[in-house]
Amino acid sequence: MKKNVKQTLVISVLVLTLLTLVGCAGLEKKKAFMDYQSALAQDTELFETAADDLDKVQSAINQRDMTTTKAILQSKIIPTLNKLSTNATTRHNSITDTELANIDSHYVNYANYISDAFVLMLDAINTEDQNKMNKATAEMNSAMNELTEYANGMQKYMNDYGIKDDGSLEEVKAMLGN
Repeated sequence: MKKNVKQTLVISVLVLTLLTLVGCAGLEKKKAFMDYQSALAQDTELFETAADDLDKVQSAINQRDMTTTKAILQSKIIPTLNKLSTNATTRHNSITDTELANIDSHYVNYANYISDAFVLMLDAINTEDQNKMNKATAEMNSAMNELTEYANGMQKYMNDYGIKDDGSLEEVKAMLGN
């Protein structure tokens, strides 16, 4: 009887220790995620600016105004996307949670591809080179693939650690057409 009580106590202590460790790990993951989300919020303004400028480009394209299209690409969109790419790389280098850093690497790749795509697009327009435009399209497709991987990774991370979406992930999925 004494042996059973002792075994039960030992097992209970082990279970409580395990639960405490798992609970702490979950809290650490949630804190890492909150810190990450806070740092990521800096990009929101850049996305909004780029979206507004892309609307202007679309309007210029519809009017067949390539001068305005090129001007907006060169003076507005490309600098904004370069800033997005720089922010992504800087933020990525400060992430201490390995799992989150692995997921974020897709975001960094997305930012780099999208920035490169618009540089190529401007060059294709300036040189009237269809091959460059095709390469720009391929870069854009790569960007969207990376964004999909990022969204999937974030969804899994959030599910694994009981983190609720504040709407940010839904916005990413909307960008992807999901």
